[in-house]
Amino acid sequence: MAGISRFTVLAVVVSLVLESSAMAEKRKDDIRLLMSLESFVEQAIEGKNEIAEARRQELDQLARESASWLKKQGTVELVFVCTHNSRRSQMAQVWAQVASAHYGVTGLRAYSGGTETTACNTRTVRALKTAGLAVDSRKKGENPVYQVRFSEQAKPLQLFSKTYHDEVNPREDFFAVICCSEADTNCPVVEGTSHRYALHYLDPKVSDETPAEAETYMERNRQIAREMFYLVSSISQAIR
Repeated sequence: MAGISRFTVLAVVVSLVLESSAMAEKRKDDIRLLMSLESFVEQAIEGKNEIAEARRQELDQLARESASWLKKQGTVELVFVCTHNSRRSQMAQVWAQVASAHYGVTGLRAYSGGTETTACNTRTVRALKTAGLAVDSRKKGENPVYQVRFSEQAKPLQLFSKTYHDEVNPREDFFAVICCSEADTNCPVVEGTSHRYALHYLDPKVSDETPAEAETYMERNRQIAREMFYLVSSISQAIR
């Protein structure tokens, strides 16, 4: 009986492993990223060792609490906030949503906003295109609207500058992730949020109109993508 029991247990374990693997493959088939993104995403995932230990601890805390909320509520909404919603918060929204598609974390929703409205910077758009995203202009003007596709199956993202409490963003029980120290200082209270985190990034605008402009934006783009993939990977593991 004991021998039969061990074989039975082994068979169940093997079955569960195969089922889990099949489900993971199905998730990838459900939302497959654009081929043009493969190299950039691979580098973002492999670059996790470049994340400093102190930064990992910040990301791990956000991951733990996001996963806990996701388990309880079925969804978790991250709103990335910086002053103008033109550079860092836009990148963070995009890469968090791409990472959630890659890892099959269907309950994660990423948004972005500012403490004031300007425009999604054209340098940000170029950096996203260089990474392999399909970005199209949908509305021109002082505050243009861009459509960002990262998969043939997933709904495209709409990027434009907006305040964090804009009607397209969640109004309550969201996680506010502050991407810049200026917004952190000027906006000590984010209305409607249930959780607030400081995850500051250096502003790439320091290189605007210089020979280093393109590389500075891509460096920030890579850093944010690397950290968002680490974050969402940690959430994915926590909710299994």
